[in-house]
Amino acid sequence: MTEKDLVKVVKFINGYYSRELQENEIIALKRELKDFDYETFKNNLEYPLLRKVEYFSVAQLHKIIEDYRELEKMKEHFGIKSFDELYEN
Repeated sequence: MTEKDLVKVVKFINGYYSRELQENEIIALKRELKDFDYETFKNNLEYPLLRKVEYFSVAQLHKIIEDYRELEKMKEHFGIKSFDELYEN
């Protein structure tokens, strides 16, 4: 994730959860999101974050990222690009 994208994510978290992230949390957030770009965060991680997390922490984001990666592995295993394909067939 680029610095510009990281700033967008930090602004989103600061705004939605009404808290200022500390410098060490921003560094941890950068490490967690290193394999993602802003679009991936927006499309695949933001909704689970909003749905599951009442008080933001990097540990909770880590759990959501792990769940996302497991789902991606499952989709790859079944040879599908999205779960909508399961319902179509």
